[in-house]
Amino acid sequence: MLVPIISVLNESELYSTWIPDWKVPKLHVRKSEKLFQAGRATQIIDIETEVQWPLAPRQLILKAVACDNIDGYSKGDASPSAQGKDGGRIMIRLESLDSDCKEVPIPPARKGVCRMRCNGGIVIEKANAKEAMNDGGDDRKEAAERDDDLITITLVFSIDPQLRVVPQSFLNFFFRVAIGSVWCMFLSVADEVKAEERPAHLRAIGEKGDLYDWIKERTRAMLQGNITHVPI
Repeated sequence: MLVPIISVLNESELYSTWIPDWKVPKLHVRKSEKLFQAGRATQIIDIETEVQWPLAPRQLILKAVACDNIDGYSKGDASPSAQGKDGGRIMIRLESLDSDCKEVPIPPARKGVCRMRCNGGIVIEKANAKEAMNDGGDDRKEAAERDDDLITITLVFSIDPQLRVVPQSFLNFFFRVAIGSVWCMFLSVADEVKAEERPAHLRAIGEKGDLYDWIKERTRAMLQGNITHVPI
């Protein structure tokens, strides 16, 4: 399941094909474009959304950098900080950029479009089977009893919407409805990728065989504890 999940995260050009839209209040991703790709693990994307009037459309220039500490032991460093006993973690650092970025030329926001700021990260790691038994639902408990590979995904982020006052009704909608709906759709799309029901994602995985073969090797090492060094 991890390769489909990472493909949904990684294929930023396809965000607009699955992120839900709302008419009241209006919330619609009208553009999702990759501006820059460096190696396997770094990309900069441009996301624009239409929001409820009288708010101006919002833009986010987001830099995502992935790394892992899966092969700490293979470099001769057996300290806990180099690698957890669980096999390590995959981490994705999220950071918004603006026109003062020196890495890639980014023009100022267009007239009538407000550029937001965001910081955060995603951590993917092997789940603790005991915790899954104690805290999970029936499906997770059944998987833990079968000693299946379970993962935990942690997402932490902060957003500055560039508003002096954010209407309480919009905050309620965003936190109580939108975030949960996007997360559920994200997992549903990953399920569809796994079931080979998302042609665009499957095409991207096929075209980027080296990347996704590397992801498979890293996740296998993380879940099974088979530590081998493959440069990022």
